[in-house]
Amino acid sequence: MTIRQALINTHRDDAQRAGERDRLLLEARRANRARHQGPDHIALARRLVRLLVRRAAAAPRRFPGSPGRTGQSQVPTPISSASSPAAPSTPA
Repeated sequence: MTIRQALINTHRDDAQRAGERDRLLLEARRANRARHQGPDHIALARRLVRLLVRRAAAAPRRFPGSPGRTGQSQVPTPISSASSPAAPSTPA
């Protein structure tokens, strides 16, 4: 075996070992990251906000004293500053 062939073989072996080493390091890093990684709090908060916004948009609008809650009939009542509860207006 010539010196040139020996150098080529050692270079090839080094490349194989380096590739194997890199693969093992990458695998160890992935395992370490998966073991130490907790829940992503920002992503959880965004998901919660998204769900709440969707639910609020889909929910019917209900206000305190609305006919849907109290069982009253729906009669529109005009609101104006000229009418007062003490003096009911009569049509002429």
